[in-house]
Amino acid sequence: MRIKIKYLITWIIFILSIFLLGYSIIYREWIQGLDKKLTYILGSFSIVFTIFQYVISNLKEKDRYLSQLRVEEYRQIRLVIQEFINTVNTGLCDNTSLVVTENKLMNIKNELSVLIRGNNAQLFPGIMEQDSSKKLDTIYEKILLETSKARKEYQEMLDTQSVAKDFAIEIIKMNWDIRIRTDFKESFGVRDDFFRYLQSLILL
Repeated sequence: MRIKIKYLITWIIFILSIFLLGYSIIYREWIQGLDKKLTYILGSFSIVFTIFQYVISNLKEKDRYLSQLRVEEYRQIRLVIQEFINTVNTGLCDNTSLVVTENKLMNIKNELSVLIRGNNAQLFPGIMEQDSSKKLDTIYEKILLETSKARKEYQEMLDTQSVAKDFAIEIIKMNWDIRIRTDFKESFGVRDDFFRYLQSLILL
């Protein structure tokens, strides 16, 4: 919609310029004769049309450049979100430390927040206020909080001398899985909505 308005305004200015130039030349008393007036009109039209083509060309070039940047940033956002998902899945494995999982998820979520804030102004205007963006951030924050709780339990168990330590750690991970399962599954639908929103802005 922004591009349509931008080009519409350019066309309106072009048409008004032609009309005003033609009108002013026709009613200029110092330009005598129809042939001279037509010559002035055609000459003025050529100048205005050249300027118009230049403006349109610059607008299109800028749009192509911004579109390329949006595609690159969109791909980067997809990669970061996929990395978050992969880290959760990997963290559910018995041989993966919850300390490592929490650190990775925290870093990935911070990276995603930086990407979204950095693109809020120009490339993806309003991305921070978009429903799916805010909802995805909320879900990831809940998953991170539950991971932090599980990590504390995990570390406490590591410090004990219990003979059932390995079994207890497995239970901690199972409980962590149960606590995040609903939010984790919901995040896929929200993620897809978020991606569709970004795709709709790529050709702005």
